[in-house]
Amino acid sequence: MTNRVDLYQPERKGTALPAGGASVFVEGRLCPELEVVEIVRGGTGEFSLARLAFNTGSGLIEDVAEIGKPISIKWFYNNLYPAGGADGIVIFAGEVEIIETATGPAGESIEIVARDFSLALERINVSGRWERGVDGQIAFVAGAKTVFNENGLPNATAEIAECNGSRIRVFATEGIEARLWDFADIIGYLLCEYLPAGQLSIPEASRIRALTAGETIEDLDVTGQSLLEAISRCCEQAGVGFKFVPRLGETGPEQAIVFYRKGISRTVELNLQKQGERLSISKTNVWKVNASRNAQGDTFEVQTPYLAIDFEVGDIAGANPDSMDVLSTRNNINPAIIERVRMDFRQQTTQLKIVRSRTY
Repeated sequence: MTNRVDLYQPERKGTALPAGGASVFVEGRLCPELEVVEIVRGGTGEFSLARLAFNTGSGLIEDVAEIGKPISIKWFYNNLYPAGGADGIVIFAGEVEIIETATGPAGESIEIVARDFSLALERINVSGRWERGVDGQIAFVAGAKTVFNENGLPNATAEIAECNGSRIRVFATEGIEARLWDFADIIGYLLCEYLPAGQLSIPEASRIRALTAGETIEDLDVTGQSLLEAISRCCEQAGVGFKFVPRLGETGPEQAIVFYRKGISRTVELNLQKQGERLSISKTNVWKVNASRNAQGDTFEVQTPYLAIDFEVGDIAGANPDSMDVLSTRNNINPAIIERVRMDFRQQTTQLKIVRSRTY
């Protein structure tokens, strides 16, 4: 027996959320009857969802949540350590999409699936268009096709117009000065035209335009598509991704749409100590790595040894010089980008899908 005490302290400091726990709120009301099973963060094409389990012994699910109800998940932690205190940050915001009920030998189980704002955009169809005529008046033409820069020709107004309370470009009719729609113009038109003000936080046009250096999109026909499909097609042509994230502010919309270009983002470290070193939780945040490689690129499935909630879609994966280069990032000019984050609250671990394309 020995009286020796080993004291371990972090060897590196970084911006991260402290250890804590998750709580579920439905319409702003705390719901201890709901347990967080998983949160999945995704970008274009997948987006984010949360899966929750309902404690069937606590009453009826109808008294807790219904389809369409807003849900948020907060991560609470001690913000006054070593004293006592509590603070929280929203790590998921969305609405109830599905309520699943299953009955078997173990009894009844109920799970809820909630989706981010992509669910709302999926329900909205794009049709018609706002046009400015030679008389300067703006009118909505219900039967017109929504085609930006049709046949490669400019059909956006040269001047910004006031439309539905927003300052955006609209379609130009024949006989008035027109210009090409750029990526920022199209995104602004779609979001401001089809979404009521205050539902979603939208970045300023100047920030979106800087992301693509004013790139124009030719012959983009989104007639009859959902608003989500229309934005996805526009982003695909511009080589841009987008995602929905919870806002940290106490006022205004609960979610924001974020546009990003792959390979231009923050870098996060995924470190695995070299063999023979004494284990240090400040030097290791990788537990398992599965890799597959083909002509298109490399795909890595990475699992962390603990629940990590601060990874984001679009992050660039790197490694500390003192750790093993498990993703082969040091000798490769193409970035390895996080495309999916799955937080498993029951297993208390996080899985990352990381992709490195050979065609950036």
